[in-house]
Amino acid sequence: VSMDLNSASTVVLQVLTQATSQDTAVLKPAEEQLKQWETQPGFYSVLLIATQIAVLIAKVARLDCPRQWPELIPTLIESVKVQDDLRQHRALLTFYHVTKTLASKRLAADRKLFYDLLDFLDQHPFSFTPLIQRSLEFSVSYVFTEVGEGVTFERFIVQCMNLIKMIVKNYAYKPSKNFEAVEETGGDSWKYSLRPCTEVLFIDIFHEYNQTLTPVLLEMMQTLQGPTNVEDMNALLIKDAVYNAVGLAAYELFDSVDFDQWFKNQLLPELQVIHNRYKPLRRRVIWLIGQWISVKFKSDLRPMLYEAICNLLQDQDLVVSALHLLMILSLEQISFYRSESIRPYVGCLVQYLPLLWKQSEEHNMLRCAILTTLIHLVQGLGADSKNLYPFLLPVIQLSTDVSQPPHVYLLEDGLEL
Repeated sequence: VSMDLNSASTVVLQVLTQATSQDTAVLKPAEEQLKQWETQPGFYSVLLIATQIAVLIAKVARLDCPRQWPELIPTLIESVKVQDDLRQHRALLTFYHVTKTLASKRLAADRKLFYDLLDFLDQHPFSFTPLIQRSLEFSVSYVFTEVGEGVTFERFIVQCMNLIKMIVKNYAYKPSKNFEAVEETGGDSWKYSLRPCTEVLFIDIFHEYNQTLTPVLLEMMQTLQGPTNVEDMNALLIKDAVYNAVGLAAYELFDSVDFDQWFKNQLLPELQVIHNRYKPLRRRVIWLIGQWISVKFKSDLRPMLYEAICNLLQDQDLVVSALHLLMILSLEQISFYRSESIRPYVGCLVQYLPLLWKQSEEHNMLRCAILTTLIHLVQGLGADSKNLYPFLLPVIQLSTDVSQPPHVYLLEDGLEL
């Protein structure tokens, strides 16, 4: 008995369901029915599903597209544009398998098409223009409003922030293209991790709208003047976030912040707070000074800073100590040509560096930083560096010993030292 395809599909689906039953009284008749249908024309066409058809089209396309089958891609593109959700979904599924299969072709002539498309993989700004406003409203609502609370996950937030960043930074959307193309992104980590992604987004937005955002940030700084209650963890976190923002926007705030005065009245006293809960904030202050040291910092304040660092070096926390060392590196790059300003504080460095060298035995990258600091010390002290030889010579010996595994990391700096 003939029947239309939809009716046949319904009957076959029912029998297939019965064939999976655990009841033998239902299972056996279903299996017999399927065996009888195997010899009837049209049975296998009923079993076809969309994925199989999409894969089949892709396999044919690998051989015939675009030479013998040039209309395939245009047809799929037109099908994607239709309003019928089912047709659109099937077209996208087929398009996916066709693209994936064509990308596996290895002959030069076949691959040329994909090389031509490389420039459009990440950016196609003009076709995206009608979607800018909706995309920004969508991303901002989920990242910065109550809409996203409890319903979003970190990867989604990162993608939304990256979308906002791409729109803000895309030169195709700007009326003027004379902005500086300078950006410190820390490699590509901002594409995948929440913290660097947030920081890069902040830098880009602050750069584009600094006249609007500068007064807001300055007001936040003003409200956080003075010491913070160590029992109020939320207040400590807010101050840490504001200090992070001031450090990231250092160059934008050059004319708006009297950093020298702020250092003397606010930051220096905070470096002297020894409570354990204040330790993350002290670490943030050290980082903040490192961000501003090359932007705006008077030379006559350097002795005060060196003395504060020497006091901080008593901290036995290796991570904090490493950050202190990185701070010293930032100082050396700028101020060792004025070695007389740091000479009075070399003693505490000489006491501290051997200890840190010993503690960092398993941390080769930290030892690289120590070697760089020693190079700056020797350059700054000149002939007076001979007092460091009892420490320097064993360090050089270890760094240049090619029989020791760490030489892979230390050899170049060791030779320079």
